[in-house]
Amino acid sequence: MAKLYARRLAPQLIRDYGASEHYTPAQIQASIARAKLPIPYIDLGYAAFLPEDSFRQVAQPANVDDYEALNRLITAYKPTRQPAWSPESGGSIPTTDGHAPAMPGHH
Repeated sequence: MAKLYARRLAPQLIRDYGASEHYTPAQIQASIARAKLPIPYIDLGYAAFLPEDSFRQVAQPANVDDYEALNRLITAYKPTRQPAWSPESGGSIPTTDGHAPAMPGHH
């Protein structure tokens, strides 16, 4: 499941809410549902996109102390080459034709 979450959740969050280091639990939940990821593994998403203190507030009791382990697991399965729209690259989300959308006033 970690591989599935690592490959699908970040792109879904970026499409839904734009690039960010962290997202809210509600945003993570909504993007997990849109990406059709299995809800029982939601703590993988929380560990990847919440700061540790927030993770501890929303994680399932059995996983509260596993933030670092879950985060490492997700990181191990992230694609090695970041796509052009990743927050690390500073890029924008490509359109369906493969080009970044034009900035308003810049045609």
